[in-house]
Amino acid sequence: MPLEAAAAGVIDFGQVSADTKAYFKSVEARMDQQFWESDDELYSFLSNVYGEVVGKELSLATDSDCSIVLEKLLHISTDTHLRVFMDKLSGKYVFYFYIPP
Repeated sequence: MPLEAAAAGVIDFGQVSADTKAYFKSVEARMDQQFWESDDELYSFLSNVYGEVVGKELSLATDSDCSIVLEKLLHISTDTHLRVFMDKLSGKYVFYFYIPP
């Protein structure tokens, strides 16, 4: 995606489906409880959520509803989960932060 496309505001990473938004709302509700029986339970929860995120990273990060949940998710994520997620965004940062002149 050339920088000119970013400047024109035409970059689209896809829409988030209603099912995915509903799933993310349930994830947010679970995170808001902030109760995990063990570190293993938290790790399992994170692994399941990140399994659902695969292939949707860019659209989730740019969706106004899902990005808030994603931010909460990143705060409780393990280093491994963060590294894998950020690898998916690698090379796309310029399109998130580019402000046309």
